[in-house]
Amino acid sequence: IWLSESSKKIAEGQFDINIKYSAEDEIGILAKSFNKMQQAIKDTIDKLDSEIEEKNQAEQKLYNSNTELEQRVKDRTSDLEKIEKRFRDLLESAPDSMIIVNELGIINIINAQTEKLFGYQRDELIGQKIEFVVPERFRAEHPAKRDHFMQEALSRPRNAKLDLIGLNKNGNEFPVEVSLSPLKTDEGLLVSAAVRDISERVAAEEALRESEEKNRLVLENIGEGIFGVNLEGQVIFINPAACSILGYQNDE
Repeated sequence: IWLSESSKKIAEGQFDINIKYSAEDEIGILAKSFNKMQQAIKDTIDKLDSEIEEKNQAEQKLYNSNTELEQRVKDRTSDLEKIEKRFRDLLESAPDSMIIVNELGIINIINAQTEKLFGYQRDELIGQKIEFVVPERFRAEHPAKRDHFMQEALSRPRNAKLDLIGLNKNGNEFPVEVSLSPLKTDEGLLVSAAVRDISERVAAEEALRESEEKNRLVLENIGEGIFGVNLEGQVIFINPAACSILGYQNDE
């Protein structure tokens, strides 16, 4: 009876049972075997419980690590998005056209001033090579100059300022001042080009040259002798008529 009752208790999950029977008869041997079996079952279950606990703890640690990693990735992504937004805000607020190209000369980013200057929508320029906004007669030689600048920028980054000719969507050419700034990134070399329309400046310089040329022609062909001096009394200009009157050569 006690063997049957003990078996039922073990089946119900009670493993702290120990049959006390000291006789060395068959029942005693059976009792000892039963106690050993009960202890083995208890040890196995304890081991399983321990392994399950360790597994649960490991899973919890893994879950915590994943949660922490996901949060760090989320925070990092948020930080990058904020940095990118500040960059794009600065780019859009720039007074000049801003064009960013990669090592192959492909346009990656532009601002609103670029759309206004060249007459293209953003999606019409993104993905195009920079030669797209260069007049046809300069396109053949432009890639070699671009590649030369890229190679120099890789070994010795430096800024450059150039006076070039731009081409808008309507096919009109106009003079531009281009300031180039290379930037090494994880994605390779990028070059930022600040493009400014200098049509008014070029027109003013041309008008000044024409005015100076007209004045020079008038002074050289007038019959009266005219010369100019600075504050120190040094002659800085003299026309042919004055040279003839004074008997000096112009370089004297």
